[in-house]
Amino acid sequence: GGRVVYQQGGYESDDIIHDRTLSGQAKGLSALLDSLLLSHCDYLLHAASALSEAAIWFAPRLHDASLNLQYTDRLRSQRLPPWAAAVGADDAAPFCDALAR
Repeated sequence: GGRVVYQQGGYESDDIIHDRTLSGQAKGLSALLDSLLLSHCDYLLHAASALSEAAIWFAPRLHDASLNLQYTDRLRSQRLPPWAAAVGADDAAPFCDALAR
């Protein structure tokens, strides 16, 4: 069986980037940890994000094992994993369009 690895807690702020109660060091450490945890995924579903990009740099195998859900052409330009063969490129249109806004 698989396992789930996660960081306990979460953010107590709705806008962590602009929250002045957290130090830059705390924000950076949290971001680095998030990216390292993402890099251990078997397959990465992600939006356009520096954290997901860093995860792919940390684990180059994710380059061929990730799907960016914010590409404006939806799923047409990306290689889908075998488990997604039943999903057509247009089936994800509403979800991908919503993420692209």
